[in-house]
Amino acid sequence: MDSKNNADNTESTTSGRQKQSWRTALKELPHASYFESVKEPVNIKHLDYFAYANATLDKKEYYHHLWASKILPLIKNSTLECLRSQGTRLKREWSETSTTEAFWTQALEDELSKQASENSKRARINAETHLVVQLKDAGVHLSKRMRRDWDALDSASEPALSSQEHATQEALSGEEDEDSEEEARGAARSLTMQCLFGSDFLSSDPIDPSICSDTLSQGTMEEPLPVRIDRMVGPGTLSDHLTGENDYWVGDKNISQQLNKWRREQVDDQSFLTDHDVQEILSLNFIFNHPLVKSLQEQERALWSHRLSEKEHSFVVQVSLACMDQEQEIAEQSVYSLAMKDDLMSSSVFRAARNLMATNALWADMVLVHDNEDSIIERFFKPLVNGFFGSVAGTKLCWTRDALKTGTVDTGELLYPDCMLTTVNGPQQTVLVAEVKKFDAAQQECDRDRVKLFVEMKRCLDGLLTSGVDGPVIGLLAQRHRVEVWALTLPYEAVYLPTHLGSFDMILS
Repeated sequence: MDSKNNADNTESTTSGRQKQSWRTALKELPHASYFESVKEPVNIKHLDYFAYANATLDKKEYYHHLWASKILPLIKNSTLECLRSQGTRLKREWSETSTTEAFWTQALEDELSKQASENSKRARINAETHLVVQLKDAGVHLSKRMRRDWDALDSASEPALSSQEHATQEALSGEEDEDSEEEARGAARSLTMQCLFGSDFLSSDPIDPSICSDTLSQGTMEEPLPVRIDRMVGPGTLSDHLTGENDYWVGDKNISQQLNKWRREQVDDQSFLTDHDVQEILSLNFIFNHPLVKSLQEQERALWSHRLSEKEHSFVVQVSLACMDQEQEIAEQSVYSLAMKDDLMSSSVFRAARNLMATNALWADMVLVHDNEDSIIERFFKPLVNGFFGSVAGTKLCWTRDALKTGTVDTGELLYPDCMLTTVNGPQQTVLVAEVKKFDAAQQECDRDRVKLFVEMKRCLDGLLTSGVDGPVIGLLAQRHRVEVWALTLPYEAVYLPTHLGSFDMILS
């Protein structure tokens, strides 16, 4: 009896080790927990693996390459019989492309359905938020209007009140009867109402159309409301109070609230106005380049680094090497031949390189004027920006003399960037801004330009958010020979996130 139990235990232990062994062989793969969830190797399926990884259509190429080039060979060539025996089956299933394509089609439909549901929910919430804001704004407008009119009443009603007092005295002395007193009171009441509300009284609607004529038509609430993103917060926006619905948390720390509190303390600190640096000034606009948001910046930078494929990355390096010290005609030929070799003729990177190499100003003799900002823009910066952004559909480049476009006609400060890329159709929005500083500029001038650029980016992002577009805005800061590339997003409340995407030197010769 004991021998039989020992044999059963040995068999069970051996089986457990085998299961652990084949799973161990796959533990280094991405999403290895999928294989932990599979009972036996015979249950491994590539479609189940994709579904487990929550693969989306934009990652299709990555997962196809991963399965065909890494996972399948690993299973097929495994030293474990239980894995190796499944290689033929898995290869056959992988070759059934119609089934795989059906999976991706369904994945796309699911993703679109999810996005539509989220957009609908967001639109509903934003519409409700916008309605509440309208009501609050109407109350503020009415309150200000009444305060102004009360001040006017103090001076305008003095003659009527004096007349009333005189009439009352005459009535008390027997020189006037009760009708005269009542008439004087009525005149004073009439004057008071006209001073407060004008010749036409307020309507009985909850919101007076004369106050909110720019947001409501004829006092009705039935018109469609513009989409707003209520995560926007900061000077010149809806409110500087956080809603708490989309705060940024790290562990048990509410970073949004902490940054907001920090900004309030700086505003209250009078010494701040005389003792400050670039980062502190930017934080007044909720633009924090701070260790608390470093992990967010790293995530954003990683997302941007994957925007280009490996072929496109390689193409940029090859073009740089091939065109160095070459004549214009040879450089253009090199761009075309490299793009054809890597099948990148339809890539935006190829189009930018082609436009850049075809810019005659880039190949002209260099005349460097250190102390003239306009000549630097015309000679060096404009060819560069035109090459990359000059042919973007539905947009146009504006230079130095145009005020910043943010979708509204601002009555406050006017900002004039050295360059901006705006939409053509109104209301115009800006998606890229640039500031250029001459080569021999003092450090204080460079600091001012850095602050100006980020403030401009925030104004542009606020405009996009108000229109229902969730950014980002790109900023180019050219100081001396170096150009910094920045992106500004608003992933959480009170966190306008500046991310340094990279830097490069301008082509000076």
